[in-house]
Amino acid sequence: MRYYETLLLLTPQATSEMFDSVKAEFTKVVAKHGGTVDRFDIWGKYHLAYPVRKHDYGFYVLVRHKTEELALSLCKDLDSLLFIKFNEPVMRHTHVKLSDSDYSAEYSKPEPMTSGAPAAQAAPRVEPVTEPKKSATEEVASPSVEAASNEEVA
Repeated sequence: MRYYETLLLLTPQATSEMFDSVKAEFTKVVAKHGGTVDRFDIWGKYHLAYPVRKHDYGFYVLVRHKTEELALSLCKDLDSLLFIKFNEPVMRHTHVKLSDSDYSAEYSKPEPMTSGAPAAQAAPRVEPVTEPKKSATEEVASPSVEAASNEEVA
């Protein structure tokens, strides 16, 4: 038996009908490959670390499933399902193969991020760096070097 975990990121406008539709189609594809979906956990809406498709929030869904077949054909079918049929609601997804011990182990849902940015720590004060003054001979030499390099480029 092969064990897998798929993490989905859905748009913040996802509805319960969308979740049901994704679950039904996902289960159908896994069953087609001789597997079963053991968990379909909707984690909820989270603040994203960076915008995805111009959204700052998204719904995370964790799906744990198992199958007898190789991962390649299953992952191809799941990718085509998520990229083609559910392109609008599913912004990102990833599949991970789990070991027997990882699959049977309980996991804890991550804590949601707060909507505001984390409090900034006081950064040490940095003084601006000033360039040392050039001598008169260096100032005269600099324009000719720039002119020579510009002629080489042209």
